[in-house]
Amino acid sequence: MHKVQLAYTLAPQRDADRALHHPLIAMLAALHASGSISAAARELGLSYRHVWGELKRWESELGQPLVLWAKGVYGPVDALRNGMFHAISVGSTTGYATVDYLAWPVFAPLFMLLLSSVATSAGSAGCGIKMVRVLILVKQARREMTRLVHPRAVQPVTLGAMVVDHRVIFSVLAFMLVYGVTTISLAMLLVLTDLDPVTAFSAVLASVNCTGPGLGSVGPAGNFSVLTDFQVWVCTFAMVLGRLELLSFIALLTPSFWRK
Repeated sequence: MHKVQLAYTLAPQRDADRALHHPLIAMLAALHASGSISAAARELGLSYRHVWGELKRWESELGQPLVLWAKGVYGPVDALRNGMFHAISVGSTTGYATVDYLAWPVFAPLFMLLLSSVATSAGSAGCGIKMVRVLILVKQARREMTRLVHPRAVQPVTLGAMVVDHRVIFSVLAFMLVYGVTTISLAMLLVLTDLDPVTAFSAVLASVNCTGPGLGSVGPAGNFSVLTDFQVWVCTFAMVLGRLELLSFIALLTPSFWRK
């Protein structure tokens, strides 16, 4: 059995609110006042994952439920409205959120975050991989599968009535490689600073795609203020890379670009 240690003092009635101090009690008080774990974590200056883990740990230690864990269900109209609004908002990298969609089934927020990587168009202000690159990759993959069956077949990659040049295809492949390496490297750098993997990877992905909210502590009910200064600089660098199209920014850092 876990021993609960309480620190208390005797004080006049006007200071009665200072009579009891314990992390669990402070956590439950913040949770009762805010009504959600995300808001309670922000009030206490802690991460969503830490508060959630501590509540579960104390429930296990005490053998009694401390919080009523319940999942609400939207009506058909509200479900359609909230689902469409947030899918469009996050997918188009607008970044608006009216509800804490991290309380939805885990597939929904994860799908919307990944959608922000591919749903933006080439002529928009959105970042990420862009829809046209995904289309070229899909057509290139389909062509390679056809060539495995018919090695002599001539099947160029086309967009509309135009044939996509090989240099464009190679440029898309290079972009995908740089995008993947950049996202994984920066996310691992955040994990190295003791940030939980869900928050780290989603923060980098949201920054590179210029989406806004991510998952975990940087979800729609939270913000990036829970990160340290170094972690914020990493996300800022990721956002600049995503906004300037990765390859263009990296080209500026090469010495050959500045040679006369």
